[in-house]
Amino acid sequence: MSAKIKQKQKPMKSEVVRDFVDTYPSAQKVKSELWELLIAAMGSEHADMWDRKQRADKLLMIELLGALVDRFYE
Repeated sequence: MSAKIKQKQKPMKSEVVRDFVDTYPSAQKVKSELWELLIAAMGSEHADMWDRKQRADKLLMIELLGALVDRFYE
């Protein structure tokens, strides 16, 4: 199977970003949802298994995703 055919089967990156932006009305809404998910995760029993580094990694991921989302909406 050629690379060209494989590429047609997958959505292009720009299509994925466009779909994401169309689904969520603003960067602030997305970041708010991310924080709500993080708060829920930190309050769950699963969070009790995380050490300081793992918790910090979760916070960093949310921060980096927030920055990425801001770029989507520029």
